Amino acid sequence: MARIKQDFSLFAGESKDINFTIINDKGAAVDLSTVTEVIWVLARLRSVQENLIVKEKTSVVSANVITIKDNIITVPLIFVDTDQLSGKYRHELRMTIDGGDSVLATGECQIYNSLTKSI
Repeated sequence: MARIKQDFSLFAGESKDINFTIINDKGAAVDLSTVTEVIWVLARLRSVQENLIVKEKTSVVSANVITIKDNIITVPLIFVDTDQLSGKYRHELRMTIDGGDSVLATGECQIYNSLTKSI
């Protein structure tokens, strides 16, 4: 079920929603109504993992937490998440559903310096 090479890019300090469409091996939408936990991590590409951003699905309604609608998981990134970052990172999305853990997606994230973020 895991999708690899789910790469994306953005500029430092940029707000961006990262959407993951969850489908099964046959291409059909996966019912996410029984998901109990979702976590997304952005980490440095080093031999020892250094988690820089961790997002989770919680019961609190906020613009800064993971949301699920139908078979789409949305990870919101806001200014403070990426403002001080630049370079290449690794990310991973994991969920718990029906008592089992699954890695849903993994890939690289390129964060570019922004010439205009401090203007």
